[in-house]
Amino acid sequence: MMNLKMITYKLNDIQFLVDAKTNEEAIQKAIHANCNAHLLNEFDSGKDKKDIKNNTNYTVENIKSIEELFFICHFKECIGIDNYETIVYLY
Repeated sequence: MMNLKMITYKLNDIQFLVDAKTNEEAIQKAIHANCNAHLLNEFDSGKDKKDIKNNTNYTVENIKSIEELFFICHFKECIGIDNYETIVYLY
């Protein structure tokens, strides 16, 4: 059974769709993907890197229905996949 969760990075509203059993695991996957995305563009400052790794800058929402998943896949812009386990979306 999949446990899909949508994680939002509150500082720029980028979102991460992950399969994770707990919210903490979901946030860690989002942080990993967010760090990888920023490494491509370099961090603007040490503060950016610190903010990205701060768990409190993320919110978690459970994906409860196939309709929600359809909406995400159909109407949001996918910008990448991290480690074949996290899909990154623009909000």
